[in-house]
Amino acid sequence: MALELGPEYMPYICNVLRAALPDKGYTAHVIGFTVTAVLEAFQRVGDAAGRLDESLQLVLPLLEGDVFGEVGSGRRGG
Repeated sequence: MALELGPEYMPYICNVLRAALPDKGYTAHVIGFTVTAVLEAFQRVGDAAGRLDESLQLVLPLLEGDVFGEVGSGRRGG
């Protein structure tokens, strides 16, 4: 669906993911995986150059939460 809409809709996709899933625990990984998969799909198509610039401020915190957050550190809540 994201490929049909195009890279310009990446901010909307990020906002929907943030609204639907809390960015804590395993759902941070789900968000990170989903964002990465969408970005990889845009890269394969090859028409995203410069069209994702506005999304950067939304994408980075989502990926940082996955990589450097509680899930990424290997810590387990108790």
